[in-house]
Amino acid sequence: MFRGVLLLLASVLLGTGIASGDTVTGVVSDAMRSVKHLKATAEDQACVKRCSDLDEELLVIGPENTLYRTEQQAKLKGFEDKRVKVTGKFEPMADDMSMDITSVELAPAEGDSKGGAGPK
Repeated sequence: MFRGVLLLLASVLLGTGIASGDTVTGVVSDAMRSVKHLKATAEDQACVKRCSDLDEELLVIGPENTLYRTEQQAKLKGFEDKRVKVTGKFEPMADDMSMDITSVELAPAEGDSKGGAGPK
């Protein structure tokens, strides 16, 4: 009985992650300053690029300023300070989300219907 309850609880908890093949749209930033770069000024853009060139961690700032982290840093290179759509598997972490990236592409600006398939 107890084991059945544990299995049920585990399946519910695992089910709270976003499944493989789901997407999130957000802005690629560096982990050091993350949401402070959302103003997208020229200074912010240069700072994110500098951090990327120094191999600082890149992440995606998604809806409600949720931070999406990945070990697949090369997949985010070239998209620094760009709005992107990331497809993959997303799992909750302590304070953020982890992502196993399948693909990254440019996303249209909010309110724009155009997109793209690579960094500009």
